[in-house]
Amino acid sequence: MVDTPFFSKRPTGALDPDDVARAVMFAVSQPPHVDINEILIRPTAQSS
Repeated sequence: MVDTPFFSKRPTGALDPDDVARAVMFAVSQPPHVDINEILIRPTAQSS
């Protein structure tokens, strides 16, 4: 979960919106010959 206005209070262990933004920026900043198909973003304390 990401801490956004959708939730009335911050979910325990939620990611910050900046965490997601950094992952997106990583994906879109790759050179043209690199294709990123999927990104899995989760808090380190969350089990897989």
